[in-house]
Amino acid sequence: MQINFFSKERGISKEETASIFYQNGIFPYKSVKAKSATEFFLKSGLNVEKWRAYREFNYHPNMIKKEHAVHKEVLLDLAKSYRVVLLSTNTYNNILITLKWLDIDIDIFYDIFCVTKHPGEGSFNKKDVIREILNQYDLNAGEVLSIGDRYAIDIKPLIDLGGDGILVSGPKAFERACYEIHQGKLNAFKKRNCYFYE
Repeated sequence: MQINFFSKERGISKEETASIFYQNGIFPYKSVKAKSATEFFLKSGLNVEKWRAYREFNYHPNMIKKEHAVHKEVLLDLAKSYRVVLLSTNTYNNILITLKWLDIDIDIFYDIFCVTKHPGEGSFNKKDVIREILNQYDLNAGEVLSIGDRYAIDIKPLIDLGGDGILVSGPKAFERACYEIHQGKLNAFKKRNCYFYE
């Protein structure tokens, strides 16, 4: 979807776009080092709101394979002991579509923060939103744990504010991390406030 949008807006081929994305760290999708396409679009002078509208219009939940998703029981168990907040660069509507597709009840989440809660020309900045979450719930960063599969997008913003993160390679690693959270001890390798689960 990102390739189609950028190719159309810049009037270049999809192959050229893929090369530009790779050079700027947007690809590969599965890489934990992958960067935000939205941030890149903003820096490239593209209209971020136009990208968000394009993404919402062209979104299909079957882009996510159900077998590659976290089991909802894991989220339910986590939500029994912790406030689980979903923080996403996707739109609220797309989040609802995805949760329905994956048969995950929205009530599992204590709150949802996403791009459509922060309209305007500026980019969705996760660090600013994390500050907002900390203020809203009267927490300091050390009381919060961020879990995600991309370091720069999901983990680093909270670490920069003094919190910890768990970088997971996929759903099974996420589930193992959640199990260890319940046990009260994370057994993964840790470097600079980040635990690594393969």
